[in-house]
Amino acid sequence: MKKITVSDMMCNHCVKTIKEKLDSEDVECEVDLSTKTVTVEDDDYEEAIKLIKKAGFTPQE
Repeated sequence: MKKITVSDMMCNHCVKTIKEKLDSEDVECEVDLSTKTVTVEDDDYEEAIKLIKKAGFTPQE
């Protein structure tokens, strides 16, 4: 599992937006607002970074 920090994730609406974007491409994830992290499988890491950017957020790799 890999964690991606998304420091511009500010509220539950942000969490929902990211989760829906990743789910739409069958990328399983765990989104944690309190730590501002998205956890994905190692194989999905690169795809998750792209999708989080497409959702309008700035993931830190």
